[in-house]
Amino acid sequence: MKSRRANGPRGFTLVEVLVALVIMAVLAGLAWRGLDGMFRSRDATTASLERTIRLQTMWAQWERDLEQLSGPGRSSFNVNDGQTTVRLVRYVEGGVSVVAWALRAGTWQRWSSPALTRRDDFEEQWMRSGQAIGSEASALKVLEGVDSVTVACWQGGNPLNCASDSEGAYDAIELTLVINGQSLRRIVSLVPQG
Repeated sequence: MKSRRANGPRGFTLVEVLVALVIMAVLAGLAWRGLDGMFRSRDATTASLERTIRLQTMWAQWERDLEQLSGPGRSSFNVNDGQTTVRLVRYVEGGVSVVAWALRAGTWQRWSSPALTRRDDFEEQWMRSGQAIGSEASALKVLEGVDSVTVACWQGGNPLNCASDSEGAYDAIELTLVINGQSLRRIVSLVPQG
């Protein structure tokens, strides 16, 4: 038997090269879709984590404001034209501070006055805090995308309407935020522990 010898090095045919290119193109497309999915998932996870951190920070500040209330009768809960405003007076280093939490155009905001020691300054800041919070540079946009805010006051285990009750000697304050149809609720006890 005779063995056949090629007349030179044998290469790939045009059809083999085209098939290889098509296979590589399909694999590259699948890899790109996988990477794109991973990047989108990472972005969604990062956004969710940032929102959770922002929400936890907001809850911590809300609790701190309530824990440092300066006494009964120094709070006001108003709901006007669908805009919720909560005004508080809390102890701070060097005096008291007027704090206003307000829902304006879907954004839950917090405003705080400087430390106050004089009654005239306090009255001025208290009046200012009841006005349109949100236009000032000092108003902090705490949480966006809030549909509604509800504040309930508790006394003796019974919920009260904070806006109509003038005593202000509450056992606890309940804050409910509705964000994208989901309710988030926190109750802060005002009764000293121990």
